[in-house]
Amino acid sequence: MTVMAIVFLVTGCSGLRPSTDPVRDRQALLIADNAASFNNDIHSSKGLGWASVFESGKVTTYRVAWACVFPDKLRITLLLMGQPIETIISDGEKTRFYSHTGQHGKHEIESPDPDLKSLVGVSIRLKEIIALLCGRLPIKKWDDAFYHFHFNKINSA
Repeated sequence: MTVMAIVFLVTGCSGLRPSTDPVRDRQALLIADNAASFNNDIHSSKGLGWASVFESGKVTTYRVAWACVFPDKLRITLLLMGQPIETIISDGEKTRFYSHTGQHGKHEIESPDPDLKSLVGVSIRLKEIIALLCGRLPIKKWDDAFYHFHFNKINSA
């Protein structure tokens, strides 16, 4: 039992990685690198779009206006029937939330990249939204990339 514990502590999770083909692993790493560098030449964007919020079986569609500079500057405003509802501003040091309807007071977070789960119900960080608005793929850092295929054998009677 002690030997098993020592082996697990020394190897950590390395024993959980399946054996893979090194050629396919290099291909996986190239694909991951290409995805991470997609649209790297775009550093800022501005635009208009639509966002739909599904809550309690009700759908509310907002007009969205934004301007952002990668990686951490953003001003985004949600509008409903042409009237501003909510504005989020990040200057690279702090993130501020303004309600134009009096729903809440001015709210400020001492972070350039807060998690917005409490606001939108999805665990997404502000820098991921900025990356999407700049046409980039918000890919998290990785240590390893590999292909892993799992085939289920189908038995026929």
